[in-house]
Amino acid sequence: MTGEEQREDRPDDRRSAVLATPLPPPVSPDLAPPAPPAPRSAPWSEQVLGTPAGPRPTTVPSQPEPEPEPESEPEPESEPHAPPVSRATLLWEEDERAPSAARRRRTALVTLGVLLVLLAAATVAGVLALRSAGGPEAADPTVPATVARTPQEVPPGTSRVTTTVRPDGTVVVRQRLRSRDPLRTLTLALPQVEGADALAATGVRVVADGEPVAGPDRVGPEGARYDLGSATDLRASYRLGGAVLPSGSRPGRALALATSLDARTEPVVDQETRVVRAPRVLTLACAAPAGSQPVPCGTALDRDEWRVDLAGVRLRDRVIAQLTVPGLDGSA
Repeated sequence: MTGEEQREDRPDDRRSAVLATPLPPPVSPDLAPPAPPAPRSAPWSEQVLGTPAGPRPTTVPSQPEPEPEPESEPEPESEPHAPPVSRATLLWEEDERAPSAARRRRTALVTLGVLLVLLAAATVAGVLALRSAGGPEAADPTVPATVARTPQEVPPGTSRVTTTVRPDGTVVVRQRLRSRDPLRTLTLALPQVEGADALAATGVRVVADGEPVAGPDRVGPEGARYDLGSATDLRASYRLGGAVLPSGSRPGRALALATSLDARTEPVVDQETRVVRAPRVLTLACAAPAGSQPVPCGTALDRDEWRVDLAGVRLRDRVIAQLTVPGLDGSA
């Protein structure tokens, strides 16, 4: 049996040798240099199990371990982030909360388009109202424009005459007549008025069933005649000059000696409505053609509009109006 086998077979002898190793004498801690670290003893497993024979490796003094750096305080956990928002959702939110410049432009264009459509509709409605109230002559530049009002329906067998006295004294007349039977002719004549030597109608236009009728565009003392064929819907318009005279009783006060021409058709209508409009209408009076004295007639619809209904023998009455027309004497 070899020595190694003997050592392996006798571990107690080695333990006894280690324990019998003499300790060095004590050294004063003030004078003695720092002792190198003691050689590391063999692990318990080596002491018990034994190690191969041979010199022990020189133990290298261990370097002082650096002081551990202070651990940084753990950062507080951040709140969980919201899930990423898709681009489609982001665009939708931007459109709803902060409209982009393109969206604002589209909105402005749509608004402008709606306003233009409404303006065009209002313009068309105004033109239609003027045509209905005064016939196609409303588009005639020779006829002064009047204030657009709600057109009034004219039932068959009736006539409606609308006279408008403008601030400068110009008189514009529009008449619509509807007959149950075909109309053959229309005769326009000046009313018999004393003191109105300059009375005349100009810019005369006659339309029968929507078609212009050929004939004189001026009516003087000799009158004028128009062939209507077999029309049942008649419209006429003109300007009446020399009809309004200043009264002199008060600035702007005037008297309209005539408010329309004498229109005759065959057959005649059953009823005729006369409407007089001016900056201010004070009263109306009706006078029979035979030269009788005028008598008050009509009712006030507003301070600038009066109305009178005539029927039977009164259809040919002349309607006189007392007005306030500021432009006649420069008092506007």
